[in-house]
Parts: sequence; structure tokens; C-alpha cells
Amino acid sequence: MPALVAEARASGSSMRDRVALARSPRGARASRRGSDYLAQRSATGTATRIVPSCWLRPEAEREIAEDVVAWLIHLEDLLEHRLAVAIGQVREHVANLLHASPSPQDEASDAAQSERRLLEELERQLEGTHQGLQRARRILDSSTARRTHGSSIRPRLSPRGPTWDRMAHVFASIVDPEIGLSDQLRGLLSGNVAGADVPYLYQRWCGLQLVRILEELGHGPRSNAIPVLFLGGELRLGERVRLFVEPRIPPGIEEPHACGLGNTSKSNATPDYVITCGTRAFVLDPSFSTDAERAHHKARYRQLLVHVPHRTLAGQPTFVPVDRAWAAQPLQRDHCLLHDPEARTGIVPMTPGRSNTALAMWMRDLVL
Repeated sequence: MPALVAEARASGSSMRDRVALARSPRGARASRRGSDYLAQRSATGTATRIVPSCWLRPEAEREIAEDVVAWLIHLEDLLEHRLAVAIGQVREHVANLLHASPSPQDEASDAAQSERRLLEELERQLEGTHQGLQRARRILDSSTARRTHGSSIRPRLSPRGPTWDRMAHVFASIVDPEIGLSDQLRGLLSGNVAGADVPYLYQRWCGLQLVRILEELGHGPRSNAIPVLFLGGELRLGERVRLFVEPRIPPGIEEPHACGLGNTSKSNATPDYVITCGTRAFVLDPSFSTDAERAHHKARYRQLLVHVPHRTLAGQPTFVPVDRAWAAQPLQRDHCLLHDPEARTGIVPMTPGRSNTALAMWMRDLVL
């Protein structure tokens, strides 16, 4: 943000003369604002004329055009809100880890402590960015003589400079993160983008598609989905659907995770997504690889995760496995690939730039 302001100051097209109100017309010009004029009667009282109540006198210092400042304030407000939500999500995630308080004997405790340190470092970085935005806001507030409010209307004449050129390309993704993520993934698939955490980006993109499809099926998110999808946690959609992002399901079936599942293994289970609706639960674990063996490996969650409390079948208490444990892969097809006749396991093809028909059909089995 400070770089945008500096380039705006250096750009002649975005600067204008700073003016001050003056009571004398000497060295000044008339204002164009109607509020700066008064109705004045003649000495005889038979006529009325409009006269200026003040004039505008140019000052030596120039200021950034008001429409540029208004748009930058809008951008700063947008980023400030996103940061505040992200910081809150990080703090909630750290609190959840502290509440879990794994014992030193727990083989997963080192991983949990490492995750906590990473989240605390992320929080410090977000706080630093937040302070930088606050400094930028003070610079913006001092850039014009009059108080300016934010406006989403782009400046008529945008300043020139490398930072403004970059902003023209990334602004759409700031307003809607899904736009930038989809474009980047399409570039990754075509080999035009390098230097990214491809599996992570693909997993987050799949989460965005889950939310979009559920919204189309009448289960819109009840809060902002972006922080949960990128930081983990629970997202409620509509009245019945809950989406859990990277839930850490500890070993044991005595006390279920918040998603209603227990873990029959001896170590934590962390699927990418668990979607629940009523008494049913689906697991979706995306993989950017198209390797068939890796997709089959996702079926292990059918063996690891069970519904808690147990269900009674034929008069006997039975721990029923999670209803589905599927992979998602960027396959060039528009229909699901079943690994068994009952559709307990399989692959949902999810490829940026292609139809989400397969995902929609898969989700219908859960929510309809």
C-alpha cells in the first residue's frame, strides 16, 4: 500500500493542485460547489443575485486525486477485513490445539506443537501486515485536504508504476480469492506457472468447489468460507450440512470428534474434508496426482473412521464405517469413477476449467 501511494505521488496524471478555502478572490478561483455560494439581495430589495461565500486558492503542495485516494481506501478496508478474519481464525486454531493439549507421550504431540509454532508465527506475520495497513491508512488520510471515504469505483486515470501494474492483475483475486486460485491452477496444469505449493492450492480449490456446489444445492455457508478453507476448522452450511477442513481426529472411539467420527487406528487421522449431513458423513481427500494407486489409498478412511456412538444392527452394537471415503483428482472426465459397486470408494474428477457435474452428483447423494 505505501508503494501504491508513493507511485501515485510520482505520477503526474494522478496528482492535482491542493486548494484551500479563502475569503478573498485575490489569487483564487471560484468554487464549483453549490454550497460555497449565497443568495444576496440588492440594496433596494427588488433583485437577488448569487455570490461566492468563499474562493479556492491553490497551495504550493499538490495532492493525490480524490478518486485515487477513495479507491485505495476501499482496497485498504477490504484487506483490513480479510486480515482481521484471518487473525481470528488463526487464534481460534491455536486455542483448539491448546485445548487438545496432547501429552508428551503422545506420538502426535511433536507434530501438534510444531503446528502450533507455525500458526503463532503466521499470526505474528499477519499482525505485522495489519500494522503496515494501518500506517498506509494514515498516509492516505493525510493525502488530501478533505476527508475522503472509500469507493469501489476504479480511478478514471490510474497512476503509472510497477506496483499499480501488478495491482491491475491481482485486484480481482483480492475481491474474490477463487478467481485468482482458479487461474493459477489452470496455469499449473498447463505448465505456465512455477514455484507454488501445488497440492495445497489444489486442495483449497477443491474446498471452494465443495462450498459452491453445496450453495447451488440450497446449503449456502452461514459465515465467510475463505478463512476456514485456508486455515482449517468447521463451516456450517444451511441448516443441516457441516464441512470440516483438515479435522485432526485423535485415536479412540470413546469420545468422537466434533464431526461425529471416531478413529480406530493408533495415530491421528487427518482427511482433507469431512462433510456431514444428519447421520451421514462423507470423506473427500483431494490429490493433485492422477496416480490410480494413490487414489485407492484414500479408501483407508473407510477402515479408520467410524460413526460414534455405535449403531445397533441385528440387535448388536456395531461401529459403522464412514459412508464414503473418496479421492478427488484432476482427471480429464466429467463423471465419477467408482471403485466398488456400492460407491463407498472412488474418485471425483475435479479439474480447473472443466465442469463440476461429477462433484454435484456426488454431493446430491449426501444432501438430497
